Amino acid sequence: MNRSEANLLFMVANQFYQQTSIILTSNKGLIEWGEFMGDPVITAAILDRLMYKCEIVDLVGDSCRLKHRERILKSEASNFQ
Repeated sequence: MNRSEANLLFMVANQFYQQTSIILTSNKGLIEWGEFMGDPVITAAILDRLMYKCEIVDLVGDSCRLKHRERILKSEASNFQ
Protein backbone atom coordinates (compact mmCIF):
# COMPACT_ATOMS: atom_id res chain seq x y z
CA MET A 1 0.00 0.00 0.00
CA ASN A 2 1.43 3.38 -0.88
CA ARG A 3 1.17 6.54 1.21
CA SER A 4 -1.76 7.90 -0.83
CA GLU A 5 -3.77 4.71 -0.33
CA ALA A 6 -2.96 4.70 3.40
CA ASN A 7 -4.21 8.29 3.62
CA LEU A 8 -7.45 7.29 1.88
CA LEU A 9 -7.96 4.46 4.35
CA PHE A 10 -7.35 6.90 7.18
CA MET A 11 -9.96 9.28 5.74
CA VAL A 12 -12.52 6.46 5.58
CA ALA A 13 -11.73 5.28 9.12
CA ASN A 14 -11.85 8.86 10.37
CA GLN A 15 -15.17 9.55 8.63
CA PHE A 16 -16.80 6.47 10.19
CA TYR A 17 -15.09 6.93 13.59
CA GLN A 18 -17.78 6.73 16.30
CA GLN A 19 -20.51 6.94 13.63
CA THR A 20 -21.04 3.38 12.45
CA SER A 21 -19.71 -0.14 12.65
CA ILE A 22 -16.88 -1.33 10.45
CA ILE A 23 -15.99 -4.92 9.67
CA LEU A 24 -12.46 -5.22 8.39
CA THR A 25 -10.63 -8.40 7.49
CA SER A 26 -6.92 -8.80 6.89
CA ASN A 27 -4.47 -11.58 6.39
CA LYS A 28 -1.85 -9.41 8.14
CA GLY A 29 -1.39 -9.21 11.89
CA LEU A 30 -1.62 -5.77 13.51
CA ILE A 31 2.15 -5.78 14.05
CA GLU A 32 2.63 -6.08 10.27
CA TRP A 33 0.40 -3.13 9.39
CA GLY A 34 3.11 -0.50 9.84
CA GLU A 35 5.34 -2.21 7.32
CA PHE A 36 2.45 -2.96 4.99
CA MET A 37 1.28 0.67 4.92
CA GLY A 38 4.78 2.07 4.77
CA ASP A 39 4.15 4.82 7.34
CA PRO A 40 4.01 3.99 11.05
CA VAL A 41 2.42 7.35 11.94
CA ILE A 42 -0.60 7.01 9.63
CA THR A 43 -0.85 3.33 10.60
CA ALA A 44 -1.08 4.24 14.28
CA ALA A 45 -3.77 6.83 13.51
CA ILE A 46 -5.79 4.33 11.46
CA LEU A 47 -5.53 1.62 14.11
CA ASP A 48 -6.42 4.12 16.82
CA ARG A 49 -9.73 4.83 15.11
CA LEU A 50 -10.44 1.25 14.05
CA MET A 51 -9.68 -0.24 17.46
CA TYR A 52 -11.72 2.19 19.56
CA LYS A 53 -14.50 0.14 21.20
CA CYS A 54 -13.77 -2.83 18.96
CA GLU A 55 -13.84 -6.57 19.03
CA ILE A 56 -10.85 -8.30 17.49
CA VAL A 57 -11.43 -11.84 16.27
CA ASP A 58 -8.20 -13.63 15.49
CA LEU A 59 -8.82 -16.71 13.39
CA VAL A 60 -6.03 -19.24 13.51
CA GLY A 61 -5.70 -22.23 11.23
CA ASP A 62 -6.02 -23.17 7.62
CA SER A 63 -8.19 -21.08 5.36
CA CYS A 64 -11.47 -22.83 4.57
CA ARG A 65 -11.51 -21.04 1.23
CA LEU A 66 -8.09 -22.42 0.30
CA LYS A 67 -8.85 -25.82 1.80
CA HIS A 68 -11.93 -26.20 -0.42
CA ARG A 69 -10.58 -24.19 -3.35
CA GLU A 70 -11.00 -26.92 -5.98
CA ARG A 71 -14.64 -27.53 -5.03
CA ILE A 72 -15.37 -23.77 -4.96
CA LEU A 73 -13.81 -23.21 -8.38
CA LYS A 74 -15.81 -26.10 -9.88
CA SER A 75 -18.98 -24.67 -8.34
CA GLU A 76 -18.30 -21.18 -9.69
CA ALA A 77 -17.44 -22.55 -13.15
CA SER A 78 -20.76 -24.43 -13.29
CA ASN A 79 -22.61 -21.17 -12.58
CA PHE A 80 -21.28 -19.69 -15.83
CA GLN A 81 -22.37 -22.60 -18.03
